[in-house]
Amino acid sequence: MKTEDILTIEEASENRINLVRDRLFWQAWNRSAFLFVTHIKKYQVHKRFIQKVSQDVAWLGFPKNALEKIEQLVKEKGWSFEQRGADQIRQSIANSLYPVLEPKPRGEV
Repeated sequence: MKTEDILTIEEASENRINLVRDRLFWQAWNRSAFLFVTHIKKYQVHKRFIQKVSQDVAWLGFPKNALEKIEQLVKEKGWSFEQRGADQIRQSIANSLYPVLEPKPRGEV
């Protein structure tokens, strides 16, 4: 997925963590990265200026085989875990499934 597409998804997401697959890793970018380390699990967040989009971006990543443990941790912390196709996130992107983590409404189990 292109950096521009990832940033567009991030800008549209307010209270949601989007994970994007990059070969052998899952990544969270910008707002998703900070929500992830604040609410789910501490990971090192990297930051650099990307000239292609003319802005600083932040991201974290973890191996794809860690996704199952992350899913369990997410549910334990009261967030929902849902795999959405990229077309459900943004119509112009079509590819595989991307996990979306959202906080559950208060009172919901």
